[in-house]
Amino acid sequence: MELFIIITFMNYIERNARIESTSIGNCGTPIMTLYLHLRFSDGGQAAGGYTLDAPPEIKCAGAERKPTALTGALIKKIIDIVGVQRWEDLPGQYVVTRREGNFIVGIRNILGGEWLMFEEFLQKELDKSDKSNEPQTPTPTAEAGLT
Repeated sequence: MELFIIITFMNYIERNARIESTSIGNCGTPIMTLYLHLRFSDGGQAAGGYTLDAPPEIKCAGAERKPTALTGALIKKIIDIVGVQRWEDLPGQYVVTRREGNFIVGIRNILGGEWLMFEEFLQKELDKSDKSNEPQTPTPTAEAGLT
């Protein structure tokens, strides 16, 4: 029997979810991103989809996007928050999600502790960087669909 908890606050909803699977890569676009595919008792939704690389310095056909430290920083933070040692250990783990509107904006360990608020974390990481080729704001590449 699954524990079904929904906590509704003024601007957001917190719900328990199980991480069904994960993905890292271009995910159908030329932009590097990652997703946590989550299962709730009544459906599923992906969390993530933030741009984790930088556009090419010169805009021309065939120019490739540049990797950034954001990917590694976000992966490390996610595995720390969930409480696993490796990215491959994430499926099957439970988290609490925070949803605002149609987006999951944060997760935390099911047992409590610190929240990982995706945009806030990525913005802090960008602020640490003094490289001009880093993306300027963390933005979702596309809406993570509800199922």
